Amino acid sequence: MKVAAATVDSERRTLILTTDPHPRDAVYLLETGASKPPGERSSPGLQPTRGEMIAYDLSGVSVTLATGDVEAENAWEGWWPDFDPQTSQRMTVDSREHDRGFALLKQAGRATLESLVVLPKGRVVLRLVCNEPMEVSLNGENPSSQDKTQAEFVVESTGDPNALFMTVRPERRERPFSFQATYRTDHDKKDRALSRDRLILPWVPPTPPSQPDRTPPPFQLSGGDRARGEALFHGDRAKCSGCHRLRGKGGSVGPDLSNLNNRGLDELYRDIAEPSAAIHPDFNAYAVALKDGRVIAGIIRAEGAEKIRVSDSDAKMTEIPRSEIEELRPSGTSIMPVGLVGAIGEQATRDILAFLRAPAPLNPTPLEP
Repeated sequence: MKVAAATVDSERRTLILTTDPHPRDAVYLLETGASKPPGERSSPGLQPTRGEMIAYDLSGVSVTLATGDVEAENAWEGWWPDFDPQTSQRMTVDSREHDRGFALLKQAGRATLESLVVLPKGRVVLRLVCNEPMEVSLNGENPSSQDKTQAEFVVESTGDPNALFMTVRPERRERPFSFQATYRTDHDKKDRALSRDRLILPWVPPTPPSQPDRTPPPFQLSGGDRARGEALFHGDRAKCSGCHRLRGKGGSVGPDLSNLNNRGLDELYRDIAEPSAAIHPDFNAYAVALKDGRVIAGIIRAEGAEKIRVSDSDAKMTEIPRSEIEELRPSGTSIMPVGLVGAIGEQATRDILAFLRAPAPLNPTPLEP
């Protein structure tokens, strides 16, 4: 994953990294460079010294805070490790930016909290309790029962993440509001705390669902012509090379297709016919909502600390200043158009498959600069 920029805050307490989007919910390892005194050089022949390894994940809660009336603009945006602000405050000691946010909770205003909650499979009762009035929804649905400070959801859980959205309107007080989330199942009647490992940040791309048994392709896939397939791949009819590179030729919006000759015809056909069934994690699409009301969808790459680049299904690239972005959301679908097989026909599909599975030539085309 590309790190486009790295800065340290003015007090040298916080490292801020600007990266390409994180492709999945996982534990990430960041290797920091080994520091040397100014002017010291490595000895000839020695391997560079490795730095420290920092592990982090994408668990937690997305938080926005506003003070004053209902229509007030956000005064703080960031991440908490837990829904409960008092727990989060204990877990972010020495973070000056978090200290600034927690100080705002002593004023009357609005706190908006959002996370993806992973519950056990089966029937689950999720119970939320807050010492301030709250409004809450799960997957866009209202609670089964609710009063001002308590809410309960009865969920038939599949084990997939559930979008929990909550707004709290705290009154002026000396300490932040408190919040507790518990769940119980038909097999375990005891209320269990909703732990950090069950909270995923809302902008994390969804995990692809397990694929059901697939029906056979509707027509014969073998018998294509490699030369015709190459012309189709790079031509205006199929337009594959606008987004995909193969053996050094083509675009970089989508995955490189240079090493597909060992994959089966059925599998390659499904990738073309159902592009959203299995998305390469490095090419998750996002919807970018801008402050002027526009929404741009595509593959995101970081362009330094101040901009991102969005590449759409037509291979058009748009640079957007980060200051103009209102929200980023994973779309869960591929930007590759659906219906290509129907548009080009059975024989053209066979030809493209033959080209994709053909071994690389002995004298490959030189790589583009």
